[in-house]
Amino acid sequence: MALAALFCIAVFPARADDSAPAISLTTGAKFGAFYGMANEFVYNQAFSADYKDSELDWPLEPMIFTGAALSLDSRVGFFVTLDVRQGFAGTAGEMTDSDYLNGDGQRTHFSQSDSYAERANLLDLKVGWDFYRQGALRIGAFGAFSYMDFKWSARDGYLQYPTTGQPFDPANPYPLWSPNETKTPIYGTGIIYETAYVGGAFGLRARYAFQGGFSVDASFAFTPIQRCYTEDNHVLRQIDFYSTLSGGFMIEPRVAVEYVLLPRATLRLEVGYRYSWGLKGDLTEVNTGTTSVTTGFPYYAGPASAFTGTNDSGASLSLLDASLGLSISL
Repeated sequence: MALAALFCIAVFPARADDSAPAISLTTGAKFGAFYGMANEFVYNQAFSADYKDSELDWPLEPMIFTGAALSLDSRVGFFVTLDVRQGFAGTAGEMTDSDYLNGDGQRTHFSQSDSYAERANLLDLKVGWDFYRQGALRIGAFGAFSYMDFKWSARDGYLQYPTTGQPFDPANPYPLWSPNETKTPIYGTGIIYETAYVGGAFGLRARYAFQGGFSVDASFAFTPIQRCYTEDNHVLRQIDFYSTLSGGFMIEPRVAVEYVLLPRATLRLEVGYRYSWGLKGDLTEVNTGTTSVTTGFPYYAGPASAFTGTNDSGASLSLLDASLGLSISL
């Protein structure tokens, strides 16, 4: 993409449109839905490299959102866009929690709960330049900053845990999980999960305007710098998990169709997809509740109980969004 951009800059330099204003400003509102999944991984590096102890899957199936956008375009091709979206809390599918505690990658423990999407806040800022502008076609390159903040809770549901076996004990392994295993009901909130993604990206965008007021936008962004922060509160188990992850990547293709309703009003239908993978970091677990050492089984809570496993945490995210918006040129 970088080589193609340099070639286009050299061969087809952008030309200022003398009929366009020096700077134009557009604002708009949108309404749409998220559909996707956040994955939380717990690794056991002490057993073997990247062995997966546990996987928790947090769905958005779907989550309705509303948003606002602001864009600035200049006559010479420089542009800035700011897009914010906020989800509405509500039920969002079924959350599952699977453990693989025999050391062979086979599921041994399973639980399922109602997934409640409590929060979703997304902010995207792009700064770029349309380096090629000929007739109805524009092609540009941009740098971007993105922030995503999600929160879920798992409520009610059931668990299917074996009654025999010990973790990672070849002499006394757990029986493999079966969908026919007895379901033990879970009442109330079992787990609360929060995660925030921060990333820096670069990409290309293209726009073509057809006759009759229609136009098509397409873009592709790649995020090579990304960090993720997570907090997992296991309410029933009285234990919290914290992690800071890095080293992952994200891709984001997007496409939109616009129609000019009035000289200054445009209707926009947009679809995008984000996929983040490869994030990994240390995992710190802390017991909650109160410390009690008066019995034969002492329990320590708070900072004194903290334990950190190196590279024992992982995360990924796949998110599809679709929206319909109206923008006004100022």
